[in-house]
Amino acid sequence: MSFTEEQEIEVFKEWMQRILSKGKQKLMLDKCDSATISFEIPDSSDPNIHAEINILIRRKNV
Repeated sequence: MSFTEEQEIEVFKEWMQRILSKGKQKLMLDKCDSATISFEIPDSSDPNIHAEINILIRRKNV
């Protein structure tokens, strides 16, 4: 499935709201200033969410 950039941004915003409201989140910046968000969502059954969020962040910070 392919998304437009606007759809990716909306999905990212929606998941960030879920992460901040339901889970534990931590934002870390490495020496390259690329952002990585680590999180746990108690009611999540999708193991691919973490990787997807990281990819979106790196793409936007280029």
